[in-house]
Amino acid sequence: MRRSLALALATSLVLSASGEAAAQPASSDKVAAETLFNEARSLAAQKKYDDACPKFAASQRLDPAVGTLLNLAECYQRKGQLASAWLQYKEAASLAAARTDERRAQLAREKAAALESKLGRLKLHASREVTVARDGAPIDPALYDADVPIDAGSHVIEAKAPGKKVWRTTIESKDGASVGVDVPPLEDAPVDAVAAVAPTGAGAPPPSQPQQPSRDAGGGQRIAGLVVAGVGVVGLGLGTFFALDASSKWSSVTGKCPDKVCPDAATRDSVASTKDGATSSATLGTVGFAAGGALLVGGAILYFTAPKGPSAERSVRVTPMAGRTVAGLALEGTLP
Repeated sequence: MRRSLALALATSLVLSASGEAAAQPASSDKVAAETLFNEARSLAAQKKYDDACPKFAASQRLDPAVGTLLNLAECYQRKGQLASAWLQYKEAASLAAARTDERRAQLAREKAAALESKLGRLKLHASREVTVARDGAPIDPALYDADVPIDAGSHVIEAKAPGKKVWRTTIESKDGASVGVDVPPLEDAPVDAVAAVAPTGAGAPPPSQPQQPSRDAGGGQRIAGLVVAGVGVVGLGLGTFFALDASSKWSSVTGKCPDKVCPDAATRDSVASTKDGATSSATLGTVGFAAGGALLVGGAILYFTAPKGPSAERSVRVTPMAGRTVAGLALEGTLP
């Protein structure tokens, strides 16, 4: 790929692509980068730098190249953003040197050096406990008290710290001039404001929400108690039915095989089948009695422990349990 530094009002240079193949992005990224680069060149030729610079920057992100950086730096310079241009020239010099392209590395260094004396600078003084941002971008505390190149124009400086009010000011920077900003000690934020912005993650409990008691806090629990008790009554009825069925089956075979000796094979099979049915009915009757009784007791507990006013705070949870050999209720909760 061959890219040329071709901005309007700039000296025409043909830049070879030697040393630009160190990193190989995906082919789709390279195609997109080339498209953006060509669009940016066309816009720059029309002096539409506000539109051209973002496209050069996007092309560089997709497919880093020394030629793109030089064009981006030239674009910023034509816009009057000298600090941004200076930074791109410095990056172009480093990238060209890494790719053993000494000719363009030297060109970029010369371009950056020519802008040194023209740069506006910001010297920020602030406590290391304060987070400072310029135009929304955080400033590394290591740059506090340093002369940092800054583009000419208006800039918003904002300082924050936990439990403190946000401090904000606007500065005007000019090319070739230095502006200083002293961030004063931040004022304490009102308690309500601190609570409003307090994190709700680990270690910080979420704000409590007022509970609005219902008119009858125990109405639902009493209804549940009646339902559970009703199911218990049904269980007792089923237990009674299966118990009677088992008794009837046992009675029907009593005496058919005296001393456990049956007169014939058919009688023996009939007695065995009836006994199996009686055993099953007896088991179901036992489960029915146990579960029905437990549900009936649980329903009574639910009904009689239900809160009777909006101020009462009770919690009872009933979990029926039933299996082949066990049946009952698990009761969990708190009572005042």
